[in-house]
Amino acid sequence: MISLFSSSAPRRVAGISLAAIVGLGALVVGAAPASADPLPTYSVSGSATVDVDGETRVSDELTITLLDSANVVVDRENASIYGGSFAFYDVAPGTYTALYELDGRYDAAASERTAPFDVAADVSLPEVSLTALPALAAEVTVTGSPVVGETLTATVGTVTDTAGTPVANATTAFNWGYGRGQSGNEITGATGLTVVVPEEAVGGTIGYTGYLRAQGFRPTVVSSNGLLVSAPVKTARPAPVADSSELGAYLDSLYVERAAASTAGLPAKVEQGKPQVADIEWWGGDSYVDVYAYSAPVFIGTFAVVDGRVSLTLTPEVLAQLGEGAHTLVYVGQSSGSVQAVAFEVGGPVAAGARLAETGTDPLLPIGFAGALLVLGAGVLVARRRSAIASR
Repeated sequence: MISLFSSSAPRRVAGISLAAIVGLGALVVGAAPASADPLPTYSVSGSATVDVDGETRVSDELTITLLDSANVVVDRENASIYGGSFAFYDVAPGTYTALYELDGRYDAAASERTAPFDVAADVSLPEVSLTALPALAAEVTVTGSPVVGETLTATVGTVTDTAGTPVANATTAFNWGYGRGQSGNEITGATGLTVVVPEEAVGGTIGYTGYLRAQGFRPTVVSSNGLLVSAPVKTARPAPVADSSELGAYLDSLYVERAAASTAGLPAKVEQGKPQVADIEWWGGDSYVDVYAYSAPVFIGTFAVVDGRVSLTLTPEVLAQLGEGAHTLVYVGQSSGSVQAVAFEVGGPVAAGARLAETGTDPLLPIGFAGALLVLGAGVLVARRRSAIASR
């Protein structure tokens, strides 16, 4: 038997094919471009704080700038992000310096720059603490009545350092402003020592705030105590709209929804002839509020805002004037123009028979009288039976 694998011809063919493949692989490898290893990069880290009047603080106003040997900015970092620590990553090998600067409310006595350092591995810089310039102090007082249209006057006391030593050539730059809780605004153009109380501040507190400045000291914020602003009562303005047919569109234009009667402490149906107190939380900054009842409309009156609430009484006379049916109380702030609305319903007077319990008549009395009759009747019946037995 002849074996295919013992034949010389197949081995020669196979040998030629293998050589060709090996040669082709060598050509492919030779044609591939050479690839260089990427340059290594490193990190530069450290920490920086601020000494403010002897107290160490982390400040977002302290910045660290990494500069290369040509004094070109490579990166900039803020030390407050990581509790006073900072880090620059992917820094190429070379020579660098770090510049520490403090600005804003904590002006530094001087900035600081490191000596040049080489980056050939990860670098940890020594801790740095910049010293803020000392603060100034002054007392600001405000006199006058915080009522719309009245004039307030601010007085700035002697400007000193924190030890109480007077500071020469100090300047002040102030603004009047007002605030309500978490919000507030400056009063446009009110940069002098006096201000006429504007109506926009009603319901908020008004005061004087600003900066003290002097050479060698950092700008220092000072302010006066806020005074609660009120407005004198005005003549009530005309009703917002002529009648209830226009009321819906008016309220919609102001994005005002009619609150339920219960939000004002009113029953589902207010009874005529019986006074009812309506008490609401007032959201606008006003001293006084005008109140109208629609459908007519009927002017209810002008009421003071006390502790953020408006309280009024719907008298029997007003309820009779409104008549039975659905109605709306509309509140309009005299200063802010804010509007709130409460829906309520007026019912007719309760029938006289239904008022017996309210007038003190005891509904149990008829029952007691009927019971007495029953007892009396039972006694007569017993007496008749005894008489019948005796006659037998």
